[in-house]
Amino acid sequence: MAAVALTELQLNFHQGVYVYYHGPQYESPADKKALRILGADVVGMSTVPETIMAKHLGLKVLGLAFVTNLAFVKHDHKEVLAQSLKAGAKMSSLLEKIVSLI
Repeated sequence: MAAVALTELQLNFHQGVYVYYHGPQYESPADKKALRILGADVVGMSTVPETIMAKHLGLKVLGLAFVTNLAFVKHDHKEVLAQSLKAGAKMSSLLEKIVSLI
């Protein structure tokens, strides 16, 4: 259902391996390299703990993530926040579309 919604909205998407990183700091270059070697496609700080709690409560989970910073490109927190704001509108449209398909 999510793939249908993404396609209809013409949003690029990929399936991959999401790895949890505890934060609150970003991963170091060595962390990024090690995680990539271990098979990580995307690294994030929040989705995994939230998913664990939801599954504990017996809920079904659809994990969605917009990539806001590339691993080996220099960036700062302001840039990540700006990308997050841009992604927010797309995420809202995506969620509306998914709900309409249910």
